[in-house]
This record gives sequence, structure tokens and C-alpha cells, in this order.
Amino acid sequence: MRKLLLGIAMLLLVAAHVQADGGDHISVAGTEVVQVKPDMAVLTFSVVKENKSAEEAKKQVDAIVARLLEKFKKLDGKDLKIISNNISINKNRNYQTGEIINYNVSMPFEIELYNLTLLNRVLDD
Repeated sequence: MRKLLLGIAMLLLVAAHVQADGGDHISVAGTEVVQVKPDMAVLTFSVVKENKSAEEAKKQVDAIVARLLEKFKKLDGKDLKIISNNISINKNRNYQTGEIINYNVSMPFEIELYNLTLLNRVLDD
């Protein structure tokens, strides 16, 4: 009985919709869910150093990035792709006195990983 009432209610709604649209078409809307296994991962990192000297902080960031790139060089291309962005150098100030406290140097980069069996290795490195 409940299904019959639900069916009648659906027909009345469709009829009302058709009548409101002038009767020349019926619109149906729905959603679909597709479940697939991931085939790639995008990891976003940023190397950040603070130092009294902007040059020294940049050298420290460059050294860390160079070590990471060296570790991933043999994987670059087929298994992963490294995308580095611009380096950013910011002054940290004491806004009451205007004095520069130190410099914050950061370099964001992304690793697109196409072989998910390497995910833990890349995260550990």
C-alpha cells in the first residue's frame, strides 16, 4: 500500500511538472556515485627556515631542497614529478619598534606520485 501511494505521488509530481512546462517535455534529475581506486597522489610540502640573515636562511633552504631532489632524482619522470615554486623571503619585524627580528625563507613544492607503492618511501624521505 505504501509503495502504491508513493508511486501515485510521483506520478502527480511528474504530471504537475509537465503541465507547468507546457506539456512538451519531461525532466528527470539524478546522481551517480563511481568508486575507483586512486592511481596517483599529490603531496604538497614547504621547506621553511628562519634566521637573522636572509642569505643564511636561503642557503639552509637550498641545502634541504637539494638533498630532497637528490633522493628523488632516480624516481623523477616515470614514477613521480617534482614541481617547485618560487622561493619566498619575508621579514619578521617588531612592529612597535620597526626592528627586523629575522627573515623567514620558504620554498613550497609539490610531488605528483604516479606509483603509489612508493608513497611511504617518499613520505619517509
